[in-house]
Amino acid sequence: RAKNLLNNYRFVDAVVIGEGEETFKELIEHWLDDTGKICGVSGIAYRRENRVIVADKRPQISNLDDIPSPYLEGSVDIDLKSYRGYIPTETMRGCVYKCHYCYYHKDLEGTRYFSLQRVEKELKYLLKKRPAGIYLMDATFNVNKKRAKEILRIFIRYNKKTNLHVELRAELLDKEMVDLLYKAKADFIEIGLQSINKKALRLINRTFNPGSF
Repeated sequence: RAKNLLNNYRFVDAVVIGEGEETFKELIEHWLDDTGKICGVSGIAYRRENRVIVADKRPQISNLDDIPSPYLEGSVDIDLKSYRGYIPTETMRGCVYKCHYCYYHKDLEGTRYFSLQRVEKELKYLLKKRPAGIYLMDATFNVNKKRAKEILRIFIRYNKKTNLHVELRAELLDKEMVDLLYKAKADFIEIGLQSINKKALRLINRTFNPGSF
């Protein structure tokens, strides 16, 4: 939507396309230099006079652990009132599914994971704050079943009274994962049953196994 935003909202100077960590840092650095020119920044769209320019695409960050955790670095003050008691975080990026209506796979190619060591450090830190809940914002939390179970065990290990919010696929559940979700106090589970109509599913490129669901 970069071109649309720049064409319709004159107060927007630039749009970051895709992952923002490296691009936004470079964008700010260019704005702060003597010239203020941003034409050398990859991964953005911007306006030159009345024309929208889309710069070269920036490669994805290959190692997600290179991204500093805003929580562990102390960049974010965790005010539980402003968070409404729920703290968001992610353990992975992207999605293996290619549903036509969804943006996860359109902005992010493939699936990449933060290391389990990084995930454990962050969950341990956040759970010490005793929030009402933690929202794992992964597109499909249990797409890697073995890894999802390990994360649930980590959550259980450090949790005292915090609830868990995840998005997952029902078809990928098994009894062990159900038991772990229960022990992790996963009181809010989003399961996307998009349609049971075969034609609709085909048109949106969505797989669905009614028996296993």
